Amino acid sequence: MNCTTSIEAELYATGGGTYLWSDGAPTGTNIVSPTVSTVYTVTVTGENGCKVTSSTQVTVDRTPPVASAGIDQTAICGKPSVNLVASGGGTYVWNTTETTESITVTPTVTTTYTVEVTGTNGCKSSDEVVVTKPVCTALGGTVWYDLNKDGLQDGETTNGETLSEQTNTTNGVAGVKVILYNASTNQSIGYTTTDAMGDYVFTDLTPGNYYVQFDLSTLPGGYMPTGTNTDKIKQYRRK
Repeated sequence: MNCTTSIEAELYATGGGTYLWSDGAPTGTNIVSPTVSTVYTVTVTGENGCKVTSSTQVTVDRTPPVASAGIDQTAICGKPSVNLVASGGGTYVWNTTETTESITVTPTVTTTYTVEVTGTNGCKSSDEVVVTKPVCTALGGTVWYDLNKDGLQDGETTNGETLSEQTNTTNGVAGVKVILYNASTNQSIGYTTTDAMGDYVFTDLTPGNYYVQFDLSTLPGGYMPTGTNTDKIKQYRRK
Protein backbone atom coordinates (compact mmCIF):
# COMPACT_ATOMS: atom_id res chain seq x y z
CA MET A 1 0.00 0.00 0.00
CA ASN A 2 1.31 3.44 -0.94
CA CYS A 3 0.09 6.88 -1.91
CA THR A 4 -1.22 5.70 -5.29
CA THR A 5 -3.07 2.59 -4.11
CA SER A 6 -6.25 2.05 -2.14
CA ILE A 7 -6.21 2.63 1.60
CA GLU A 8 -7.59 -0.91 1.95
CA ALA A 9 -6.06 -4.36 1.44
CA GLU A 10 -8.07 -7.54 0.99
CA LEU A 11 -6.72 -10.70 2.66
CA TYR A 12 -7.87 -14.21 1.83
CA ALA A 13 -7.63 -17.44 3.84
CA THR A 14 -8.55 -20.94 2.66
CA GLY A 15 -8.39 -24.53 3.83
CA GLY A 16 -10.75 -24.82 6.74
CA GLY A 17 -14.19 -24.59 8.16
CA THR A 18 -13.82 -21.47 10.29
CA TYR A 19 -11.43 -18.56 10.34
CA LEU A 20 -10.31 -16.08 12.92
CA TRP A 21 -7.94 -13.25 12.13
CA SER A 22 -5.71 -11.52 14.62
CA ASP A 23 -7.73 -8.36 14.20
CA GLY A 24 -10.92 -10.26 15.14
CA ALA A 25 -12.36 -10.78 11.68
CA PRO A 26 -14.17 -14.17 11.61
CA THR A 27 -14.34 -14.77 7.87
CA GLY A 28 -12.02 -16.11 5.21
CA THR A 29 -11.90 -12.70 3.56
CA ASN A 30 -10.59 -9.83 5.65
CA ILE A 31 -10.48 -6.21 4.45
CA VAL A 32 -7.93 -4.22 6.44
CA SER A 33 -6.85 -0.57 6.49
CA PRO A 34 -3.58 -0.37 8.38
CA THR A 35 -1.87 2.98 8.86
CA VAL A 36 1.52 1.33 9.33
CA SER A 37 3.00 -1.92 8.08
CA THR A 38 1.20 -4.72 9.97
CA VAL A 39 1.39 -8.53 10.23
CA TYR A 40 -1.99 -10.29 10.17
CA THR A 41 -2.39 -13.87 11.41
CA VAL A 42 -5.32 -16.12 10.62
CA THR A 43 -6.24 -19.25 12.56
CA VAL A 44 -8.01 -21.85 10.46
CA THR A 45 -10.06 -24.55 12.25
CA GLY A 46 -10.96 -27.67 10.31
CA GLU A 47 -14.10 -29.73 10.71
CA ASN A 48 -12.12 -32.16 12.90
CA GLY A 49 -11.26 -29.35 15.29
CA CYS A 50 -7.63 -29.16 14.28
CA LYS A 51 -6.14 -25.72 13.91
CA VAL A 52 -3.41 -24.15 11.84
CA THR A 53 -2.17 -20.59 11.60
CA SER A 54 -0.69 -18.51 8.83
CA SER A 55 0.59 -14.96 8.68
CA THR A 56 0.97 -12.28 6.06
CA GLN A 57 2.31 -8.75 6.19
CA VAL A 58 0.65 -5.72 4.68
CA THR A 59 3.36 -3.16 3.97
CA VAL A 60 2.38 0.48 4.13
CA ASP A 61 4.71 3.02 2.53
CA ARG A 62 3.24 6.48 2.62
CA THR A 63 6.44 8.25 3.49
CA PRO A 64 6.57 11.55 1.60
CA PRO A 65 9.78 12.40 -0.24
CA VAL A 66 12.12 14.97 1.25
CA ALA A 67 11.57 17.66 -1.35
CA SER A 68 14.20 20.34 -1.83
CA ALA A 69 14.23 23.25 -4.26
CA GLY A 70 17.71 24.28 -3.14
CA ILE A 71 18.87 27.27 -1.13
CA ASP A 72 17.63 30.81 -1.74
CA GLN A 73 19.68 32.70 -4.30
CA THR A 74 20.35 36.24 -5.45
CA ALA A 75 20.72 37.00 -9.14
CA ILE A 76 23.76 39.00 -10.23
CA CYS A 77 23.54 42.31 -12.07
CA GLY A 78 24.51 41.64 -15.66
CA LYS A 79 23.88 37.90 -15.20
CA PRO A 80 20.17 37.73 -14.39
CA SER A 81 19.65 33.98 -14.97
CA VAL A 82 19.83 31.54 -12.06
CA ASN A 83 19.94 27.74 -12.17
CA LEU A 84 17.64 25.92 -9.72
CA VAL A 85 18.12 22.23 -8.91
CA ALA A 86 15.53 20.13 -7.07
CA SER A 87 16.09 16.84 -5.29
CA GLY A 88 14.24 14.22 -3.28
CA GLY A 89 12.04 12.32 -5.68
CA GLY A 90 11.39 10.50 -8.87
CA THR A 91 9.54 13.25 -10.75
CA TYR A 92 9.33 17.02 -10.44
CA VAL A 93 6.83 19.72 -11.39
CA TRP A 94 7.76 23.41 -10.94
CA ASN A 95 5.27 26.23 -10.73
CA THR A 96 6.79 27.37 -14.01
CA THR A 97 5.20 24.15 -15.48
CA GLU A 98 8.65 22.70 -16.18
CA THR A 99 9.08 19.03 -15.27
CA THR A 100 12.85 18.65 -15.11
CA GLU A 101 15.01 18.36 -12.02
CA SER A 102 16.97 21.49 -12.99
CA ILE A 103 15.54 24.71 -14.45
CA THR A 104 16.95 28.11 -15.38
CA VAL A 105 14.96 31.20 -14.38
CA THR A 106 15.37 34.89 -15.16
CA PRO A 107 13.11 36.79 -12.77
CA THR A 108 12.41 40.47 -13.34
CA VAL A 109 11.43 40.89 -9.67
CA THR A 110 12.13 38.87 -6.54
CA THR A 111 10.24 35.61 -7.12
CA THR A 112 9.37 32.46 -5.17
CA TYR A 113 9.59 29.20 -7.11
CA THR A 114 7.87 26.02 -5.93
CA VAL A 115 8.63 22.43 -6.91
CA GLU A 116 6.35 19.45 -6.23
CA VAL A 117 8.29 16.23 -5.83
CA THR A 118 6.68 12.80 -6.32
CA GLY A 119 8.47 9.81 -4.82
CA THR A 120 8.58 6.31 -6.24
CA ASN A 121 5.76 5.37 -3.83
CA GLY A 122 3.51 8.02 -5.34
CA CYS A 123 3.69 10.27 -2.31
CA LYS A 124 4.25 13.98 -2.81
CA SER A 125 5.76 16.96 -1.04
CA SER A 126 6.89 20.40 -2.10
CA ASP A 127 9.49 23.02 -1.33
CA GLU A 128 10.11 26.67 -2.19
CA VAL A 129 13.14 28.71 -3.16
CA VAL A 130 13.36 32.49 -3.38
CA VAL A 131 15.39 34.16 -6.10
CA THR A 132 16.10 37.78 -5.20
CA LYS A 133 16.37 40.33 -7.99
CA PRO A 134 19.16 42.73 -6.99
CA VAL A 135 19.00 46.49 -7.28
CA CYS A 136 21.00 47.30 -10.40
CA THR A 137 22.00 50.63 -11.87
CA ALA A 138 22.87 52.07 -15.26
CA LEU A 139 25.39 54.51 -16.68
CA GLY A 140 24.93 56.46 -19.88
CA GLY A 141 25.57 59.66 -21.75
CA THR A 142 25.71 61.33 -25.13
CA VAL A 143 28.43 62.07 -27.66
CA TRP A 144 27.69 65.15 -29.78
CA TYR A 145 29.20 67.67 -32.17
CA ASP A 146 30.39 70.57 -30.02
CA LEU A 147 30.51 73.16 -32.77
CA ASN A 148 30.86 76.17 -30.47
CA LYS A 149 33.58 74.39 -28.49
CA ASP A 150 32.14 75.34 -25.11
CA GLY A 151 32.00 71.80 -23.73
CA LEU A 152 28.25 72.00 -23.18
CA GLN A 153 25.41 70.34 -25.04
CA ASP A 154 23.49 73.58 -25.41
CA GLY A 155 21.99 73.72 -28.90
CA GLU A 156 25.18 73.88 -30.92
CA THR A 157 25.56 76.89 -33.22
CA THR A 158 28.28 78.34 -35.34
CA ASN A 159 28.01 81.64 -37.19
CA GLY A 160 24.45 81.91 -35.91
CA GLU A 161 23.32 78.66 -37.50
CA THR A 162 22.36 75.48 -35.70
CA LEU A 163 24.00 72.20 -36.58
CA SER A 164 20.84 70.84 -38.19
CA GLU A 165 20.65 73.94 -40.40
CA GLN A 166 24.20 73.37 -41.61
CA THR A 167 24.25 69.61 -42.07
CA ASN A 168 20.60 68.55 -41.90
CA THR A 169 21.50 66.01 -39.18
CA THR A 170 21.06 65.66 -35.44
CA ASN A 171 24.04 66.75 -33.38
CA GLY A 172 24.56 63.27 -31.88
CA VAL A 173 27.63 61.34 -33.05
CA ALA A 174 26.76 57.75 -33.96
CA GLY A 175 29.09 54.76 -33.99
CA VAL A 176 31.57 55.88 -31.32
CA LYS A 177 32.94 52.99 -29.27
CA VAL A 178 32.51 53.56 -25.52
CA ILE A 179 34.42 51.36 -23.06
CA LEU A 180 33.24 50.87 -19.47
CA TYR A 181 35.75 50.47 -16.62
CA ASN A 182 35.46 49.47 -12.99
CA ALA A 183 36.88 52.46 -11.13
CA SER A 184 38.11 50.29 -8.26
CA THR A 185 40.17 47.94 -10.42
CA ASN A 186 40.59 49.98 -13.62
CA GLN A 187 39.57 46.85 -15.49
CA SER A 188 37.49 47.03 -18.65
CA ILE A 189 34.15 45.28 -18.12
CA GLY A 190 32.34 45.95 -21.38
CA TYR A 191 31.81 48.27 -24.31
CA THR A 192 29.07 49.60 -26.54
CA THR A 193 28.69 52.07 -29.42
CA THR A 194 26.63 55.22 -29.60
CA ASP A 195 23.31 55.02 -31.41
CA ALA A 196 21.97 57.30 -34.14
CA MET A 197 21.31 60.04 -31.56
CA GLY A 198 24.80 59.75 -30.07
CA ASP A 199 23.48 58.09 -26.91
CA TYR A 200 25.05 55.17 -25.08
CA VAL A 201 24.02 53.26 -21.97
CA PHE A 202 25.31 50.39 -19.84
CA THR A 203 22.55 48.59 -17.91
CA ASP A 204 22.34 45.94 -15.17
CA LEU A 205 25.36 47.28 -13.32
CA THR A 206 26.05 46.52 -9.68
CA PRO A 207 25.96 49.85 -7.81
CA GLY A 208 29.52 51.13 -7.57
CA ASN A 209 32.06 53.44 -9.20
CA TYR A 210 32.65 53.32 -12.96
CA TYR A 211 34.11 55.46 -15.70
CA VAL A 212 34.08 55.36 -19.49
CA GLN A 213 36.65 55.95 -22.17
CA PHE A 214 36.05 56.63 -25.83
CA ASP A 215 37.88 54.96 -28.70
CA LEU A 216 39.14 58.00 -30.60
CA SER A 217 39.72 55.89 -33.68
CA THR A 218 35.94 55.59 -34.05
CA LEU A 219 35.38 59.37 -34.18
CA PRO A 220 34.31 60.98 -37.44
CA GLY A 221 37.27 62.17 -39.47
CA GLY A 222 38.61 65.58 -38.46
CA TYR A 223 37.14 65.61 -34.92
CA MET A 224 38.77 65.44 -31.49
CA PRO A 225 37.56 65.69 -27.86
CA THR A 226 36.84 69.13 -26.40
CA GLY A 227 36.78 67.95 -22.77
CA THR A 228 34.33 66.79 -20.12
CA ASN A 229 31.53 68.88 -18.65
CA THR A 230 30.15 68.71 -15.12
CA ASP A 231 27.85 65.82 -16.04
CA LYS A 232 30.79 63.69 -17.16
CA ILE A 233 29.50 63.60 -20.77
CA LYS A 234 32.14 63.63 -23.46
CA GLN A 235 31.93 66.05 -26.38
CA TYR A 236 33.85 66.34 -29.63
CA ARG A 237 34.85 69.23 -31.86
CA ARG A 238 36.51 69.54 -35.21
CA LYS A 239 40.31 69.93 -35.04
